[in-house]
Amino acid sequence: LFSGWRDAKRPLRIAYAGGFEKDADFIRTSMFEQLDPNIVSLKGDDGGIGGIGGEDSGDDDGDVNTTVAVRRGYANLVIGRYEQIRMDPFILDINLDNRGYGITAWVEGTEIWRQDPDMEFSQRLASAEGLVWASTTDGEPDSTLVFVVTGTTDDGVRAALRALRAGSCQFYLACAVDREGTVIR
Repeated sequence: LFSGWRDAKRPLRIAYAGGFEKDADFIRTSMFEQLDPNIVSLKGDDGGIGGIGGEDSGDDDGDVNTTVAVRRGYANLVIGRYEQIRMDPFILDINLDNRGYGITAWVEGTEIWRQDPDMEFSQRLASAEGLVWASTTDGEPDSTLVFVVTGTTDDGVRAALRALRAGSCQFYLACAVDREGTVIR
């Protein structure tokens, strides 16, 4: 996912919400150190508005019209509770049309829901607190990659990170987990 479509190399960018700096750094050093990712707080250097929209001083090729969470030209890994990351327009669009983007689990308010392709109706996952999903900003394989590790609680986000790191989510575009990091099937 992070090498890009047909080996079109893109730099990896890890954006993290408040309270997840150590987790983002751990993911960077334990999983992606060889890719030398750019790691940045969602607040950026100037603080932004509501934790979204601050501009960092990294090399963003002048792409100042997008938020810090997701940047074009990068493979983006975003870490934070959904309430912290949902202001990003790409993440919001994907979550609002999850089925259109091929995502089978999503956050609605403070709950995680799932609807597999063979399910007639969506179902609330009562024990789910964490969620990992991957998509592109427009659903096309050659566009900007967005990989989200989120949840409804801090413990849920960290459980989702553990599941991602352990490989538990490797066969899913969307993977819901409980507080312990167990994938909910």
